This record gives sequence, structure tokens and C-alpha cells, in this order.
Amino acid sequence: MVLFGAEAVAPLLRERFRLLAAPPADGPVAVIAQGAAAAEAIPLASDPKLVERLVLAEPDCPTEVLEQLADVSAPTLILWGTTDPRQDGELYQKRIPRAYLMYVYGQLSPEPFARLAADFIQRGDAFAVRI
Repeated sequence: MVLFGAEAVAPLLRERFRLLAAPPADGPVAVIAQGAAAAEAIPLASDPKLVERLVLAEPDCPTEVLEQLADVSAPTLILWGTTDPRQDGELYQKRIPRAYLMYVYGQLSPEPFARLAADFIQRGDAFAVRI
């Protein structure tokens, strides 16, 4: 798994996954990105040889990256806190072909973020909410 800007959840995810600095050459990995760091992860997720699952936590990308959202081929989970404007999360869901948008009540804190991300990465489209 590769993390971009999600340092708060790294200790929680290390319990279940091996964390890498970048996608390896030997196969696809799961990628998790938070906030503005999603701009680094989104271009990678357009290549299925690099990224098999993508988790975006409250992504905040510039316009040129938003234009690339339709190219994302990996199944994607978008996590969004209810304290942030919902239309921003919906924008990502509408533009990414295989995206799920999940609202987390209040602010997105590390524990629910890590649990939901791990469940989605392990179970894919069959993931379930267990908070």
C-alpha cells in the first residue's frame, strides 16, 4: 500500500498492510491519499498495472487533476466528513467511473478513516461499513 498525505492513519494501517514509498514494479497496489495529496495519487490510478484500489479522503485537487478523474480505472472509495460541503465529494464520485462516496459523520478522524479504507482494500466492491 502507498500513502499520500495520510500520515495520521499510517500507524493504524501498518497493523494490516505493508506500506511502501511508491508503487512497486512487480504489480498493482492499493493507494490511499488525503486532501491535496490526492493530486499525486489520481494520475497513478489511471494505470491498472500500478493501482488496484484507490481511497481518497476528502480530496482537494487543482482543476488540471479534476480533468483526469474520468481516467481513473481503479475502484475508488471517497471518504467525506459531513462538516465539509457535500457537493465537493459528489463531484469526485460523479467523475470517477467506479467510485463509491461514503459520508462519515462529523470530521473524518483517523480510526474510521483507517477502518473503512482497510475494509475497502481487502474486500473491494463487497466492502461493508463497520464503525
